[in-house]
Amino acid sequence: MNIKQQFLLLLIAAFIPISACASINSPIDGIVIDESTGQPIPGAFVIAQWVRYGSDGVGSRTSCPHVEVVQSDDKGRYRIPAVSVGGLGVNRLVFPYKAGYARVFKGQEPDDQLITMRPFAGTGDERKLSFATFGSLRACASASESLKKLGLLYQAIDAESRSLTLTRQQPQPPLGFFDLLQEDMQTEQIAKNRK
Repeated sequence: MNIKQQFLLLLIAAFIPISACASINSPIDGIVIDESTGQPIPGAFVIAQWVRYGSDGVGSRTSCPHVEVVQSDDKGRYRIPAVSVGGLGVNRLVFPYKAGYARVFKGQEPDDQLITMRPFAGTGDERKLSFATFGSLRACASASESLKKLGLLYQAIDAESRSLTLTRQQPQPPLGFFDLLQEDMQTEQIAKNRK
């Protein structure tokens, strides 16, 4: 291999991480549809969460450096804006929420541009348990940013949660998701006032 070929390979290798980062930071234009009807689902929340995976001498670490939440329009369309989240080990996860619906997975990689959902067919208990993953989104931003980005989503989840019929006694958190956001805001404000 001559010097020119070696330089070309080095140049290509140098840009691979940049292009990988660009793809997780680029905007997403997509649509949310109902699996059985093929019709768009308006008002669905689409959440993009950037997650950093890593480890140290103690163990593995996961953090959330950024989150975006948008809603689909009356034609089921949505746009996640471009962001700048860099670093090694960062992935972007995209997932929806719509009251009474669940995402459909057909064994393939999820498509961030075409999100297919169907009416949720499980029990109220199962639905309530499925909400647990949304609580971790609060760690992706400051309390004031979380309130702006997650407020409407958490209010929708809380409303659906209150409407569920539960058959098993589950420990009930004293507060809903939106209440926790407001509590985070109060804690953040107290900390600022102490400075």
